[in-house]
Amino acid sequence: MGQTLDNMTETVERGKLTYSPHLVTLLEARMQTCKKQLAELQDYLKKIDPGLIPTWEKLVSLLRSAAALNTRSKVCSRD
Repeated sequence: MGQTLDNMTETVERGKLTYSPHLVTLLEARMQTCKKQLAELQDYLKKIDPGLIPTWEKLVSLLRSAAALNTRSKVCSRD
């Protein structure tokens, strides 16, 4: 995820001369917020017992699945 943020930061840097300074400033601020949150999450994950990592990953997967289902406009009985 850190690599993705770095790539996005480079893209914003390349677009500085092309796009509105207001948009670039907004994107830069958002990128800094994302990087800060990523660092906080990585620090948090370092504190988790390695034996619990598979459980953590499963819970995150379930949360993402529930969030995806919540965005659908129609309910499907198979999900």
